[in-house]
Amino acid sequence: MKKTSVSILLSTLVISAISFAGKDDVKQCPNDGKDYKECKLARKSDQGASKYLLMESGQLLRITDDNGVKCTIDQDVLDIKVSMHPKDAAVLYYTKKSDSGKKLVVVNNIDGDFAGKCMKVSKKTLVENVKEFSVVSNSHTTIVNAALTKSGEFLAWDNTNVVYRDFGVTDYQMNTCYGSEGKSFSSYALFTIDQSGTVNKVKGESSAGFISKFIKAPADNGRYNSIRDFIESRNVCN
Repeated sequence: MKKTSVSILLSTLVISAISFAGKDDVKQCPNDGKDYKECKLARKSDQGASKYLLMESGQLLRITDDNGVKCTIDQDVLDIKVSMHPKDAAVLYYTKKSDSGKKLVVVNNIDGDFAGKCMKVSKKTLVENVKEFSVVSNSHTTIVNAALTKSGEFLAWDNTNVVYRDFGVTDYQMNTCYGSEGKSFSSYALFTIDQSGTVNKVKGESSAGFISKFIKAPADNGRYNSIRDFIESRNVCN
């Protein structure tokens, strides 16, 4: 296949993936004529909700498991992500408008405490000035979520605290094959890149406790335009 054909095929796949992602964001939404931005199924262990609903207005709600009541969590919300790590006690992460642009908030259930038919939640701001954030499903690492600020500060949390922090970061990516035997770079939990194009590999704390801390080191002597360039050129996870 010619290089031009490959490029066109990849572009088509990317556009299709974006299109399907958009449909996935709304396919869980109630068919009640209201304007929803995105709706997500709650994790199975979430005792306070079956779905999370984000309105176009920025109102964040959740539908409870047993009675279908819509319970408001917050306003001025920009985007949401359901917790995925099996050891994460949190149920949801979201960003909302703030004086710094937007801040990252974590949501936990307050088990057994209700306001009417709605289980109460606790909300805690994790970091301000957020550029992007992610949740982690890989149970081989203790990291459950991560975020990058617009000032270049990168933070990763376990179930309770910040366990890794770095500065001068322009982008990051969690390693999808971390802990997978036989895969290249599988002993590194994540990668970061700085303004010089240096990609750093971060050896992550294992959930089994074999590694006691996070260690950062340059992945190689190269300079890259992006982490994707590094992953493709070094065949990461192959």
